Amino acid sequence: ELWSNPSPAYRNVTDNEVVTLKITKDFLERNGIKYLDALPALREQLALGVQPYQVSKDGHPNEHGHRAVANLITAYLKESH
Repeated sequence: ELWSNPSPAYRNVTDNEVVTLKITKDFLERNGIKYLDALPALREQLALGVQPYQVSKDGHPNEHGHRAVANLITAYLKESH
């Protein structure tokens, strides 16, 4: 959403990610399995101008991304007790 003209390869990766996320969420919800969706927290980082991912091909979070996910989990745990 933040990149107006992605390459075909990048678009393919993100399209696959969307499909995989939908399949996973549908499975979890259908089976009554609780989960936390970290995507909004990571997108918020991007919107603030903070890069939450490593600048590499592996796509894993960097320290900012891990912190965003940790904050999400901490907030959930505080709310559930």
